[in-house]
Amino acid sequence: MISLLNWFSQVASITLVNLRTLTERKGSALAAAVGIAGVVAVLVGVLSIAEGFRYAMKPAGADDVALILRSGADSEMTSGLSREDTRVIADAPGLARDESGALASPELFVIINLPKRSTGSDANVPLRGVGPAAFTVRDGVKLVAGRRFKAGRNEVVVGAGAARAFAGLDVGHTIRVGANDWEVVGVFTAGGGAAESEIWSDAAVLQPAYHRADSFQSVLAKLRAPETFQQFKNALEADPRVRVDPHHHAHPDDRHGGGVVDDIGRAVRCAQYDVRLGFRPDPRDRDAARPGFWRRRGGLLGAARIDRAGAGRRHRGRWGGVFRLQRISSDDDQLADV
Repeated sequence: MISLLNWFSQVASITLVNLRTLTERKGSALAAAVGIAGVVAVLVGVLSIAEGFRYAMKPAGADDVALILRSGADSEMTSGLSREDTRVIADAPGLARDESGALASPELFVIINLPKRSTGSDANVPLRGVGPAAFTVRDGVKLVAGRRFKAGRNEVVVGAGAARAFAGLDVGHTIRVGANDWEVVGVFTAGGGAAESEIWSDAAVLQPAYHRADSFQSVLAKLRAPETFQQFKNALEADPRVRVDPHHHAHPDDRHGGGVVDDIGRAVRCAQYDVRLGFRPDPRDRDAARPGFWRRRGGLLGAARIDRAGAGRRHRGRWGGVFRLQRISSDDDQLADV
């Protein structure tokens, strides 16, 4: 109890000294306030970017929708499935079905260039070839203008986000991609998900246009119920005819940007760590390049040692009090008190 009272007494003394001398160091106090405000503004901006990226990249699928990629593929761009693979997937147990058959959409994915409305410069746009069941599998997709494309025709429907961002994607317009002309016949929304930045067409028409023969890159399939996903996955993994990796479309193991968002978060936490500790290595110190070294901080706190695990140790400063530093744990990358 006495040590705790002494600690509060020291804190009160330091606070009073700072307040009484504030008028004598207006310049440094103002610089510190502006610096802290700048750090907070940058932190808020970076976190806003991370959250916006996470929202934009979230899939618009439900828990009863499965995304199937080739085994070992980490995205649609690196995946590849044959037509026979898609047939085996459509016959797997656990899929929902209607009068036309299994609710599964074999899809392929290409990147095209279109001019942006704002600058006129070309930018990448995803062009997705989908199967007849695509609109049934994706419950959140709704047409807000025009109609769906007709099978076997060079027609496309565009996401609302792509229609706003790129020129020539208004209903009734024709865009030229490669050696083919495509008529824009509709605009759709997808609950604010990544699909709104895409252009959709009939996969059977897109395949010969891009010399894809009879190949696809993914299958999006609707399950009878979310609980049947494990049955569906087990059946495909046990089938020797295919080598595929099924995922929940709503939670595809962060394949839609989660990893990037986590990287942004780690960078922000590192910045927080550096700002909170507030010291830099002395460039004249020969040991500064080693994993464990002394970083010196001016002012009252004296110095603190950063060991190989990144842990800040308690150190008695000039005033004799023990100050608590914060570190990033090497185990879970989380901020923790030392």
